[in-house]
Amino acid sequence: MPDAADPRSPSRPWLRVALILLLVLLAGAVGLALLGRSDPDASGSLASGRLPESLRIFYTCDTSGMLEPCRCSSGQIGGMSRRVGWLKAQQAEKGAWLLVDAGDVAGGALDWQRFEFETLLKGYAEAGYHAVNVGHRELSLGGDRLRELRGGAVPFVSANVVDDAGELIFEPYRVVTLPGGEKAGIIGIVDIEDKPAKPGPGLAVAPPAEALERWLPELGPRADVIVLLAFATESSIEDLANRFDNVDVIVGGNTFFPTGDPLRFNQSQVVLITDQGKGIGRLRLSPDASGQGWTAENEIVMLTEDLPLDSEFDRIYEEYKRGLAAKDFRPVDAEEFPGVPIDGAD
Repeated sequence: MPDAADPRSPSRPWLRVALILLLVLLAGAVGLALLGRSDPDASGSLASGRLPESLRIFYTCDTSGMLEPCRCSSGQIGGMSRRVGWLKAQQAEKGAWLLVDAGDVAGGALDWQRFEFETLLKGYAEAGYHAVNVGHRELSLGGDRLRELRGGAVPFVSANVVDDAGELIFEPYRVVTLPGGEKAGIIGIVDIEDKPAKPGPGLAVAPPAEALERWLPELGPRADVIVLLAFATESSIEDLANRFDNVDVIVGGNTFFPTGDPLRFNQSQVVLITDQGKGIGRLRLSPDASGQGWTAENEIVMLTEDLPLDSEFDRIYEEYKRGLAAKDFRPVDAEEFPGVPIDGAD
């Protein structure tokens, strides 16, 4: 006859149930440890638990409303038509790639700048951007205008731009499935402390570190590679990289100079770009000998006049010029709009 203190005793069935539950929980914990990053992403699929054999990340920042050079003299650099044409050619090559922007696509909040911004986003959609971050110039647009961008052809992300009620304006991150089945997680933040910026009506900006503390633990299990888009200064980016160990790549803006070789802060490969869309960054990643980190090669490709134009964006641009003439925006004195970015002014 079993002793009453024996958990097998019929008089203590709750102990038997508790032991069974404990064994189930332990088995689940061991299974998750073996699988690594195996939680479902937002679409319900699983991270592969491995790094892609190679990954090209094309990145831009600080377009600042610059659609096209006038093409009225030689030697002009930049323009969305060359950007779209070059990116399409790169994307046709074999291999995994991501296309991202760290922020400041818009020129500002004035009516003609908003119209210009709409045309730029048509170019971004044509190029196939996977994610665009919110910069200072997007903040100037205000909450109502940013909400209109949700669900559009260009996916915006921001983990720390919120409305008056403290709710996020955009999704904090998105997960992209690469050709080999690996998952790339892209998350965005904007910093307004190091270089102050005033958000437009109906917007507030939470501290970037607090936002990443909230969202990176959720994103981490869903992604094999994590890319942080950070509209922040280099010193702020370094602080964030040293604080968060699981960010593989940081693409940054709000800087005076682009990077040549990638910077390395903690576990993160860091690249920076600026200068009103005159160049595109191309970061090539491949797993290092350990299989846990990356070797990286970076270059800035300048959009020089010898690059081909994109016929589809040229059509979009012609529509823009006709619309600009029809709308006949009145001249605006920048002094009427203190604190609002104007093209050519910081």
